[in-house]
Amino acid sequence: MKPLFYVIFFCISALPFSSHAQVSMTDEEMDKVIDSLLYNQPQSELSVFLQYQNRTYFSGRDLGVKQWNSTLGISYTHKSGLSLDMGAFAYGKSDPMVQMLYTSLGYSRDFGDNLTIGLEQGRMIETKPEIGFSNPLPNWSGLSVGYSLGKFYSTLDYTLLWGSDNTSRLRLGLSYGLLYHKSSSGVKLSITPKVLSSLGTQAVTYSQYWDSSVSMNTDSTGTSNVYYVVNKQGKKVLLKNLNSNIFGLMALDFSCRFTGNYKRYRLDIVPHLLKPYKLYPGETVSTGLKFFVSMGLYYSIKY
Repeated sequence: MKPLFYVIFFCISALPFSSHAQVSMTDEEMDKVIDSLLYNQPQSELSVFLQYQNRTYFSGRDLGVKQWNSTLGISYTHKSGLSLDMGAFAYGKSDPMVQMLYTSLGYSRDFGDNLTIGLEQGRMIETKPEIGFSNPLPNWSGLSVGYSLGKFYSTLDYTLLWGSDNTSRLRLGLSYGLLYHKSSSGVKLSITPKVLSSLGTQAVTYSQYWDSSVSMNTDSTGTSNVYYVVNKQGKKVLLKNLNSNIFGLMALDFSCRFTGNYKRYRLDIVPHLLKPYKLYPGETVSTGLKFFVSMGLYYSIKY
C-alpha cells in the first residue's frame, strides 16, 4: 500500500508557531538586556535549523502510522519584528519522504517587558500532488500571545487552517525556567519544564491512504458520516469527518526542554509525555500515555 499523508504540522512542538512570535524565556531575556546595552538597538537574526522527532503525532494522534519526522528550515527576523520562514517536512513512511514545503511571514511586537503579540500567515506546498487528492487546508493564519512573569512563561496561540475547507486549533501553554547557568567559557545551559494543552476540531489532522485495490468507505458516528480506509494493521484510518464543528481538548503534552547554547549554536533535547483525549464519542484514538523525544540544532547570526 502506498501511503499519502496530508499532514497539518501545527501540533508538533518542533515546528513552532513561528519562534519569532513568542516571548523569550527568562534566561534569554537576560542575554537580550546585555545585547541591548552593548549594541543599543534591536538586532536582526538569520537562522538555519534541523529538527527531528522520533514519533509523529498530530494533536495526540498517530493515525495508525509509527514514523519519525524531521524539518529543515531557514528563518530571518528583522529588527523591526518582521520575519520570514521557509523549510521542508520529511516523514519516515511518506512517499515521497519530503512531501511538504512551507513558507510563512510573521510580525511580532513587545509591549513592555512582559507581553509579546505576534501574527503569522503561512502556506504549505505539496512536492508531489496526487491526481484526485489535494490538501484542503494548505493555508494557516495565526495569532500568538506570550506573557512572562518572573520565571513563569504563559502562551496562547490560535491558528485558523483554511483552503477548500477550514478548521481551527488553540494551544495554551505554561512553562517554568527551572535552571539557567552560564559558564566562564560562554556555554549557557537551561532546563524548562512545560505543559501544553491542544484544543481543536476533529478535522485538524487527517491522513489519506491510497491504493488501487482499496475503496473509500463510509461510517457513522451518530452525528456525521466519516470517510475511512483500513490500513495494513487492519485498523480504520480516519480520512475526514464531514461535521467539523466539534471543538474540544485533543491532547495534553508534558515536556522538559534541555537547552545548550555556545556562541552561534543551540541544541535542544525535549522528552515529551503525551496524553490524548477523544474529541467525540466513537473516535478511534488510543488515550494511553505516549512518550517521544524531539531534538533541534540551530545556527544563528545576529547583526
